[in-house]
Amino acid sequence: MRTPRRFTLIELMVVITIIAVLTALLLPALKSAREMGKSIVCKNNLKQLAVGMLGLYSSDWDGFVPTIDMGSGDYHGWVPTLVMNGYIGRQRASYCYWDVGDPKKKEPLCRCPSLDSRVRTDYPTYFMNRAWFCSNPGFNHFGGKAWWRASQLNSACFYLVEGGDQNDGSIVCFYAGPYLTHNNGGTAPANAHGKNANLLMLDSSVQAKTKLEIINTTALWYPN
Repeated sequence: MRTPRRFTLIELMVVITIIAVLTALLLPALKSAREMGKSIVCKNNLKQLAVGMLGLYSSDWDGFVPTIDMGSGDYHGWVPTLVMNGYIGRQRASYCYWDVGDPKKKEPLCRCPSLDSRVRTDYPTYFMNRAWFCSNPGFNHFGGKAWWRASQLNSACFYLVEGGDQNDGSIVCFYAGPYLTHNNGGTAPANAHGKNANLLMLDSSVQAKTKLEIINTTALWYPN
């Protein structure tokens, strides 16, 4: 009877090496595909926020759009008011600003999956354009109440931008400023998806730009 042929040690090592090489080649592609999926989810979040904020809310409130700080006390920021009134996400009777990133209570529309683990739980991962919506940039942590009708806004500017990455320091504002790191002048845009961050524009479109491009492009903030 013929003895079954066994793999030699060299053959096993060759097979293991091939598997290791293939794994090394595939992992970056899988990581890239996963990040692309997160970016798509993020863009969809922003589009749904546009429907609720620039569409439904504006329609109900004589053309005005939500601003940075619509509440007070436990309801600071724009998220609690919009959630409790059913304009974004699942309507809830009570919703505090620190619930937005709480794993048990968070509103997924307000948290980009790429930044969810990198941004404090008491902030959304999307921050409003300080130039339009903060009446006193740097005056306090919550901005002011700068109210605009949609018809008054410049559609070439952005409404919301991804930011708040803890690598850029400790967040102090609900509004975004053209800075590399967070300060009282605004939360820094984040490199959320590789080199890019997604922006919701005031015409309801969604764009992707690099952090430096966002910071250095004056026309995105408040063109003259």
